[in-house]
Amino acid sequence: MVQTRILLSKTVMMILTMVLSLGFMSMFSQRTYAAVTNAPAPIRITSTATVQVKSAELFTQEKGLYLIYTLTYTNNGNTTLQLDDFWSKAKSTSGKIYSTSVVDKDKKTTRLSGKSSVDITYYSPVDDNATLSKLIISIVKWDFSVPNYTRNIGAFNLAKGYGATTAAFLPKYLFSKESKLKTAIKGVQSSIDNDERILKINFLMENLNTREYRATTTQFYVVATDGSVYAAKNDTLKDLIIQPKERKIITLQVKLPVIANEKGIKLLTGYLSEADGIYIPIASYQVPKGATQSSAEVSQLSYGNYLIEITGYGRLPTGTQDTLTANFKITNKGKTGLKIPQLKASWSFNGIAQKAGNELVVAYDQRVQLEPNASIQMIASTQVPYSATLSDIRVSLKEIADDQTEKVVGQFKSIKVNEFKDVTNQIAEFDRLAAKTSLELLRVRSSVEGRQFNISGDLAITNLEPRTSNLQKYGVYLRGEDGLIYPLTIGNYAKTVITNGKILVPFSGKVPVSSETAKMNILIAELIPTVNEGSTPSTTIPGSVVSMTTVWPASIPQSQFFNLNVGNYNLSMDKFYAYLDYSSGGIQGLNLDFEYSMLIDSSFDDIAGPYKLRIEIEDQNSNKLTLAKDIEMDSKSQEFKEGQAIKKTIQFTDPNLSSQAEFFKEYKLSIYCVTNDQKVLLAQRAMPYFYIQWLEFQDKEK
Repeated sequence: MVQTRILLSKTVMMILTMVLSLGFMSMFSQRTYAAVTNAPAPIRITSTATVQVKSAELFTQEKGLYLIYTLTYTNNGNTTLQLDDFWSKAKSTSGKIYSTSVVDKDKKTTRLSGKSSVDITYYSPVDDNATLSKLIISIVKWDFSVPNYTRNIGAFNLAKGYGATTAAFLPKYLFSKESKLKTAIKGVQSSIDNDERILKINFLMENLNTREYRATTTQFYVVATDGSVYAAKNDTLKDLIIQPKERKIITLQVKLPVIANEKGIKLLTGYLSEADGIYIPIASYQVPKGATQSSAEVSQLSYGNYLIEITGYGRLPTGTQDTLTANFKITNKGKTGLKIPQLKASWSFNGIAQKAGNELVVAYDQRVQLEPNASIQMIASTQVPYSATLSDIRVSLKEIADDQTEKVVGQFKSIKVNEFKDVTNQIAEFDRLAAKTSLELLRVRSSVEGRQFNISGDLAITNLEPRTSNLQKYGVYLRGEDGLIYPLTIGNYAKTVITNGKILVPFSGKVPVSSETAKMNILIAELIPTVNEGSTPSTTIPGSVVSMTTVWPASIPQSQFFNLNVGNYNLSMDKFYAYLDYSSGGIQGLNLDFEYSMLIDSSFDDIAGPYKLRIEIEDQNSNKLTLAKDIEMDSKSQEFKEGQAIKKTIQFTDPNLSSQAEFFKEYKLSIYCVTNDQKVLLAQRAMPYFYIQWLEFQDKEK
């Protein structure tokens, strides 16, 4: 009884395992192999052998329209089958018989061993108006006992429907004696260039064999529903070698008339048989409409041995317009060095092509060659009105092959706009070749003037190149609470910088009070020089952009004049005393005495652009008479010296002072930092004039 149960359990487990295995195999085959729909049933040619149609294609050759079809012979017996006992004929449904030939490579296949299958390809010239639905493939056997020595065994009526075209994006396995390939269409892009429609088909070729695959004779064509044939080209195909287990995606370019119907077209892969003088298709694939592709599928493509990917758009203000950029990453996927491609770009917004502007695509650096697996960043740019609302942004690229030739690369689209790299410690490193720098945001100043903020700040830029070089240029922007981005002015430094040399660079500007947030968002853009036709650098465009966040500085000036940072100077001032200047027998102006202490940050090698200290006295009578003096803060002016408790007098010359000021009772002292002609108020306080009042004021301070 126990043994019976054990045997029964084993039997159940075996049956269950077989059921599960069959189910798994069925699922695997459905997901992996492209189904052949409406295929005619096999024809039995002997008691143990059958023949089946594997593929059938109509293809226009130089000599006219040809039917090329492949039959699969299967021998289920144990003895050898003589294939030359059988033949096939192509006929029309009206009874017309066409001459049929075996392709040269299959002519020597005359025997089929038991328990095996073999494919044999035939071709027949047919009428120019022939269609698959009007053709029949007859199978005959040589029989010298009947008239005409042939006996009809059966026929494949293609009029009943035959679909061997692989559905879009599904894999197709191509096995032969020489090769084993997994193939598939991975993506399609469609664009219009004047009177041509350009299709870019990304095609997978994966070598499943144990030896390399050479695509020397492989050719691709696109066939439209009306039978028109168009070459699908790839310049590197003739030299393509795919190693065992290697996977490559090639880009095929097809040019169709702009009026051509994209629906129902198919891609054929095959080879040119020189012995037969015709092209032999071996597989076909349904080509989806370009408009059906997702944004990810049009964000990158292979172009020869280049992999070109759009990484996003940038939009930053430039003067009265905005600069729109498209950033591309170009990678050498080949095994040898490649030149940096010379590209030009055209744009379309909301489906409308834009007028040509700055068409050249600019490389981030000056490399002349791209090594295998290396990448380079390139930027396309155009100017747009600052008020324009843009959607469905597309960029079309062409390669400038020579002075006379331009090749269409493809059309790109991205959903990423102004996605900047966040920097948390206020320090960013830019690694552009020959322009490596480190940039640190030191401080930002802010003061209110009417309905706007006056902004200024300091950057420390260090040259990380191993040799003396020009300082990399940057753009500085402020992104406000309203999401708008405001350009700021940055100091220019025209001299060269030694290795690890550090330059203090000011920036400044005005933004509306509505832009204030708890955290100030500063954007730093690496500026890439563009080149005119005369090869002279002209303007710059934003490249890599980093985002830095800092606390929005207090906009109310401090009432004490301590620790005021202007350039690389830290200044503290006190003991102010303002009095009239009688040096020439009359009132010539006003003198301001004070003491100061100053520290100099000696870590900088130089300063870009002048920093100025503005000292301003405003008389508090009804006329609000204002006297001001700007002092350049650099080593050449010698106005201030490093040290402690140094006495100094500032003279404000104005011979008309006595007629403009009324009582000389009180004045407001203001200290500003001025950079790029933009002043930011640092400290401010009302004070009394003259000595006795000054003493009283000092006593109150104590």
